[in-house]
Amino acid sequence: MTTTASATDREQPAPSTALITQIRVQVLAADEVSTDAISRVHLGLGGREFRLAKGGDEFARGTQTTFTLGEGTDVDHSWMNDPRTPRLTLADLAHRPLYLRLEVGSEPHWLLERALLTVNPGTDTAIQFDTPRLAELQPGHKLWLGADQGLAIHLDQVRGSSAH
Repeated sequence: MTTTASATDREQPAPSTALITQIRVQVLAADEVSTDAISRVHLGLGGREFRLAKGGDEFARGTQTTFTLGEGTDVDHSWMNDPRTPRLTLADLAHRPLYLRLEVGSEPHWLLERALLTVNPGTDTAIQFDTPRLAELQPGHKLWLGADQGLAIHLDQVRGSSAH
């Protein structure tokens, strides 16, 4: 008698326990009138939120800003925005949303043109996330974030080993 295991009975591969040591986020604000974000912007990743701030006009009209969290950090309050404390692993990316979220402040909206995120850049565990529909860079492929439009945009994995 021969038996076959169903798909649910098969052993699933273990999620990666590789540590997240660095997160690099590139944000491009649209170059249009009234598009500055004076509000705070947060990154949701691995079940946590990190504030993206360098103490300047990083979300002003037409700016492209890169934020580094973890190793080589360049963000304000880096000790509180570090994916190594408490530690996160690639497995933490598997079933939790990855997003940018606007915290409405004195300027109630912001026009985002593109966001690109890399976990562990330059390593064999690097994983890249993007806003694919915004990446098309065609007219109308920008997204207003704000109290009247919605406050978050989720990013999709586009390159790298799976966190599943």
